Amino acid sequence: MLLSRVGGSLYWAARYLERAATTSRIVREHTNLLIDLPVNEPLTWEPLLSISSTLDEYAKLHTAADEDGVISWVLSEQTNPNAVLNTVANARENLRSVREVIPSALWTTVNDLFLFVTAHTDQGEDRTSRTRFLDRVIKDVQLCWGIVEDSMRRDEANALLALGRNIERADMTTRVLDVRAVGLTTLGDLHQHADLQWAAVLRSVSALHMYQRTVSNAVTGPDVVQFLLGDESFPRSVRHCLHQLERITATLPRSAQPLQACAHARAVLSSRWTHLTAAEPVALRSGLDALQMSIGQVSQSLVRTYVYPDAAS
Repeated sequence: MLLSRVGGSLYWAARYLERAATTSRIVREHTNLLIDLPVNEPLTWEPLLSISSTLDEYAKLHTAADEDGVISWVLSEQTNPNAVLNTVANARENLRSVREVIPSALWTTVNDLFLFVTAHTDQGEDRTSRTRFLDRVIKDVQLCWGIVEDSMRRDEANALLALGRNIERADMTTRVLDVRAVGLTTLGDLHQHADLQWAAVLRSVSALHMYQRTVSNAVTGPDVVQFLLGDESFPRSVRHCLHQLERITATLPRSAQPLQACAHARAVLSSRWTHLTAAEPVALRSGLDALQMSIGQVSQSLVRTYVYPDAAS
C-alpha cells in the first residue's frame, strides 16, 4: 500500500487538474454563449461564481460582478483557491512530491502547463484571446489523462488518481446542473433561446456530441439532466463516476467504509431520480443538494481512509 502522504498527493493532484479543466470549459462556454445570444438577452457572470461556491468571497472584495472582475477572479485571483492558476499550481505541487511513482511525461506536462498559465493569465482575461488560453488548459489536462492511461501501471497510485478524477467530475457535473439547469428549468424549454443555453450546459462538461449521439431528440432540459446524471457510459455522468469510484475502491485495502459511502450515493441518485428529472426547479434543486452531499461523503470517506488514516483511528 502507498504511504498516505503519497496517496493524498495523487488524489488531490487529480482533483485539482480536473477542476482546472472543468472551470476552463465553463468559462469558455459562458463567454461563447454571451456572444451567441442577442444583446437584449440577460446573461450575467454570477453563475461562474456560484458554480465554484465563491460568490460570498468575491463580494467581500468587489462591488460588481462584471466580466473583468469575475474572469480575473475565476482564472488568476491569488486569494481564490479555485482559480485556474491556483488549481494548476496545487496540482503541480502535489505531483512534484510524488514524481517517483508517476510517468515522467505526466510531471513534464503539468509543469509546462503551470509555466504557461503563470505567464499568460492576461490572455485568459482578454476576451479576444480567452478561448486560446482556455483551450490550452483543457488540452493539457486531457494530455495528462492520456499519459496516465497509456503509460502508467494499474496499481494503487493509478487508483488514487482515478478516484480523485471521478470524484471531481461527479462534483463538478452536479454543480453545473445546480446553477445552470435549475435556472433554465425555471424559464422552461419554450423559452426562445433555451436550446442554445442547454447546449452550453452540455459543452461545459464536454458532453454535447455524446448527448447528440445518444439522444435523437432536440436538446431539451429533462433529457440533458437525465443524460448528465444517469447515462451509464458517459465518463462525466454522475452515475458513471459513482460506478467507477465503487469499482476502483473495491480493489484497494480497507475499502469497507468508502464502499458503503459509494453505495449510499448510488442509492440517493436512484431514490431521488423522480425529483431530479421532474423538470421542476424546486424538486431538481432538492435532489441535486442531496446528491452533492452524498458525493461529499464519498470524498470524506476516501480521505479518512487513504489520506489521513491515523486521524480516523
